[in-house]
Amino acid sequence: MLLAYVIIILSLILSHMFIGRFMKNYDRNVSRKKKFWLDVFRECTDKGTYVLNKRQIHKLNNATMLAAFGVAYKEALKHHSDIKRLLYDNVAFIAAFGSQLRSKTKRACFAYMLVGFELHEAGKYPAFDDLILGYLLDDSVFVRENALLALYSFGNEKSVAKALLLLSKKGVFHSEKLLSDGLLTFTGDRERLAEELMSVFARLNECYRIGVINFMRYTGNHQHDAQLIALLESGVTSKEITCCIIRLLAKFHSAQNGEAILKVLENNFDSEDWEPAAVAASSLVSYQHEHVVTTLIKAMTSKSWYVRIN
Repeated sequence: MLLAYVIIILSLILSHMFIGRFMKNYDRNVSRKKKFWLDVFRECTDKGTYVLNKRQIHKLNNATMLAAFGVAYKEALKHHSDIKRLLYDNVAFIAAFGSQLRSKTKRACFAYMLVGFELHEAGKYPAFDDLILGYLLDDSVFVRENALLALYSFGNEKSVAKALLLLSKKGVFHSEKLLSDGLLTFTGDRERLAEELMSVFARLNECYRIGVINFMRYTGNHQHDAQLIALLESGVTSKEITCCIIRLLAKFHSAQNGEAILKVLENNFDSEDWEPAAVAASSLVSYQHEHVVTTLIKAMTSKSWYVRIN
């Protein structure tokens, strides 16, 4: 037993040293290759033309070169706004290059590189939208996450809604936390994004629905409360989505929202699935009506400690 413990500890130490050395070498390589691209950008500025040649574009066929290109672009942009012409003049070549990538690592790096390009003009680069939507079919979570981040950065609400619908149709699970956090980085109109997402909400899988609801909660969007209340009252909504809806409704004090939350507590306070009732109980703090107090006292008989304490 002691020997096994020692071996585990040594393995952890060695792996930590290996990862540290790898990251140090990776950072050094990116830094060196960043200098190459900064020199290229400087030449472009001097010549007044930002069209890259085939040799330069071919150099992007390397994960660290891709990372260095993105880092160099962001650095150059701070000093020369004209560097954005690099995209205008090469969009077709860069999109074609991205479509030829097969390595998951390179695809993930390419998608993340596009995030750094700050393409915040929705619909101006349809070639990139179409390319990144295609990346979503990759079975790598890193490629999918970076592809989604790229779409959020483009600011096109229709493309984002299309992406979540595509992933749902394919039955692909994605982290609810990553989804809600990612949607918060959307560079376009958040209200229009919520509108677009709610138009496809009924066709989304559970993880995407949760991401959408949490996005609206974090942005304070209550334009769709009535639609979500109807889901609560349908009796077929999962407890995970029910809890998310309650937390959203609790952020906006209204007779409609208070009544909906109270109904959840009344109907579920002694249920085996205690989570919705527990969340509902804690969400009624600002509703001090007599009927609310009566229901809360009744809920004190719940078999669940969580419901009783809330």
